[in-house]
Amino acid sequence: MEQRLSEETGQFMADPVAKADTKRLNKLLIQDAFRVEVRNPQGRRWSCCWYLAGKLEECIAKVVDPEAKLKDWLRSVASAQAGKNKGVSWISPSGFPVSQEAVVMTKHSPAGMTIRKRTTKIHKAKQQRKIVANFIHSLDAAHLMRTIDTLRAQGLGDFGVIHDGYSVHACHVEVLQRVLREEFVEMYSKPVLEEFLKQQRVQDSAPQSTKDCPKFATLLETMSFNILDVKRSLYFFC
Repeated sequence: MEQRLSEETGQFMADPVAKADTKRLNKLLIQDAFRVEVRNPQGRRWSCCWYLAGKLEECIAKVVDPEAKLKDWLRSVASAQAGKNKGVSWISPSGFPVSQEAVVMTKHSPAGMTIRKRTTKIHKAKQQRKIVANFIHSLDAAHLMRTIDTLRAQGLGDFGVIHDGYSVHACHVEVLQRVLREEFVEMYSKPVLEEFLKQQRVQDSAPQSTKDCPKFATLLETMSFNILDVKRSLYFFC
């Protein structure tokens, strides 16, 4: 059987300090996956996909969030809320209410059985780990719903969706491509992050200090991406 992890990756994962560098770890894992697929006769058709995945990861890191400031900021918000034993709740751009409350679980082992029980204490570390993926997925879902609603308003009735992948009948692909881009630009032209933070403040009755309410004025300084470029992007979704 082909060894899945290279020696370099194995040593990297065994080092708790080095493993914290998730960017480097992701790059090594992608390289390993690419190596295995290329050498596997049944998986060679995926070699281009693995190559493209690596290139996309590099571009996203450079263009969208050069220093991962957005992830750090979201985690700081979740941490601040958890410090007050509060979860994180927000309304997505589609109007869908989202709530993230990871709580500390206790374990009991009566008669050789393990029983887990919820407590009312918010698990700070889990809140920080989950917030980035959950927030981004809520935005992806909002974009999907807005796109489908607009397409239905324009007379389309047959759709296929898997996560953030879309499909329509071949004769409607051009309409889908246009609406996908228009709805994306429309949604992200609004202050999504500002609204998210505002909703965290609304949940609290007591005033928040600067420490409790992380500022994000510097968050967008290095993000020079022009959202209008999406309308001209050939490979945006489809």
